[in-house]
Amino acid sequence: MNREAFFAALRRRGSGVFGTSLKQGQVDGTTAILDEAERRGTRTNDLAYALATVYHETSRTMQPVMETLAKNVDTAIARLEKAWAAGKLKWVKTPYWRKDRNGKILIGQRRCRSR
Repeated sequence: MNREAFFAALRRRGSGVFGTSLKQGQVDGTTAILDEAERRGTRTNDLAYALATVYHETSRTMQPVMETLAKNVDTAIARLEKAWAAGKLKWVKTPYWRKDRNGKILIGQRRCRSR
């Protein structure tokens, strides 16, 4: 892959992705994904799906973020509970952010012990 051309395309005004500039964290996160995809021999369509998913799930930062972009687990839980109560999470069948019997919650891809 021609990464110079790839990043230039992302910066084009009409791309609709990052606008005309990328922050260093966006470049670093995208580069890490491209590096790993290259290492694994990932097919182009699978790479596109991975990049799009990370773009969406990280609120375009391309860096790990807490659920709801909260600063801590308790804030994330409160935001999710509020959205759930307001009926804004219709696609969620089970509130994954609630504590299990061991006092842990599932936020993103990892289990966290709430404070």
